[in-house]
Amino acid sequence: MAEEIKVQIGSTPPPENSVENSAKVNMILRKTLAGEYAIYDHFDIDILVSPEKKQILSFPKEDMSDDVYAAQDRMFEFLGKKGVITRESVQSGNIYGSMQAGFPDSSNGADPVQVVLYTLGRFIEEEKPYYSHQSALEDEITKHETSPETSDSTELGEVPHEKSKGTVEKFPAIKSYYRVY
Repeated sequence: MAEEIKVQIGSTPPPENSVENSAKVNMILRKTLAGEYAIYDHFDIDILVSPEKKQILSFPKEDMSDDVYAAQDRMFEFLGKKGVITRESVQSGNIYGSMQAGFPDSSNGADPVQVVLYTLGRFIEEEKPYYSHQSALEDEITKHETSPETSDSTELGEVPHEKSKGTVEKFPAIKSYYRVY
């Protein structure tokens, strides 16, 4: 079910045909039973926005890795630069691999949850080119390795055999035995 969430920044709404009214962000967002917003658009992390606790929580999609931590760090750095979170509240969460931060109430009349959701959408839009490039590069490497060009491959039996191949000796103990004397 696609539900449109409208974000209003400021106390008076802009006119219908103005440029400010066209600020939209598309993302995969679900509202949980607890009233929290779960965002699944990012390649490495899932994001949970809790309006009641005034908190943003990010989880790894699969396994925790350096890439996941870097994505979480970039997200909270982006939110901090935009003034959406309180930077001193960024910390690890009580779930393995999670990070969290709090966001303050708005002093200019904007709904803080809507501002957080909009800013997270902008962050995800900025991240998409990086991940689409990474995915295309991985596809190209897989294609090159699974179906190489004729100049990069040989048919079975074309490789000439040699009497001894490789660097590992068949009986290495014999050579070391002569070194004793």
